[in-house]
Amino acid sequence: MSRKLLVVYNTCGLSGREKVGWYVDCINNILKQDFDDFRVVVSSCKNSISTIKHLVQTFGRNISYNFISDRLTVNQTFTHTVQKCVESLGEFEGYLYVDSGINFRNNTQI
Repeated sequence: MSRKLLVVYNTCGLSGREKVGWYVDCINNILKQDFDDFRVVVSSCKNSISTIKHLVQTFGRNISYNFISDRLTVNQTFTHTVQKCVESLGEFEGYLYVDSGINFRNNTQI
């Protein structure tokens, strides 16, 4: 039996402007969604060690992570993250990409 939805929250450290506090706020707002049976995974492309540590310390096992050290396009990182999650968690009914610039804020019905 598959889970309903894998939510892939995409971050990228290539610009050097990592807003880890923003990431935490956005992920927390995803986790507050009024929706059954979803899993959040951070798809992290070339983020700094400090950003990675902060995310893991903040969310622990409440979410999943895919840390990518290669310089890849967003399409490639999304696909890689989905493949890794399917390997470890099994198939999902759907896969949702969420850019790190998106914040659901107080809306729990997204």
